[in-house]
Amino acid sequence: MIGELEIAGIVADHAMLRRLCDDLELIADALPELPAAAEAELCRVRLEEFVPLHYRREERLFQALFDGGPHQALRRSLFAEIRAAHLLDNVHAQDLAAALSQVTARPVQPETLAYMLRCFFDGCRRAMAFETLAILMLGEGRLTAEAREMLLESLATPRGGA
Repeated sequence: MIGELEIAGIVADHAMLRRLCDDLELIADALPELPAAAEAELCRVRLEEFVPLHYRREERLFQALFDGGPHQALRRSLFAEIRAAHLLDNVHAQDLAAALSQVTARPVQPETLAYMLRCFFDGCRRAMAFETLAILMLGEGRLTAEAREMLLESLATPRGGA
């Protein structure tokens, strides 16, 4: 069985990632006004440190929970899609972190920054929903009621919400 303890980490990571996406969306919405240096730096650090850490933890969790068992072809396809999204989102995170590090020194054009921000947070939000749905589907019959509820609540969390 897959219980709350196994799922809690990914749900917590997704909540932190949603907060980062919400913060980045606020920056995008405020453009052409550039963010304050402290705000840009905080987001840069989260993009450089938390995002890759989350992706590594998530991939380990998927391997631990779903390695072997039924639906191997489907599992491989889902993992390939998740890894591809992780790679793309990680590249966007690195590019965005570099742009945010230059906000006060040599700012990126607001239109360029807006595009970079939206590429990251839109892609990241889609990936989180896909990953949660993949866990719900692959864990069917193995998820405890509590774990399933945690995932469903996470999936239903609105933008900017808790």
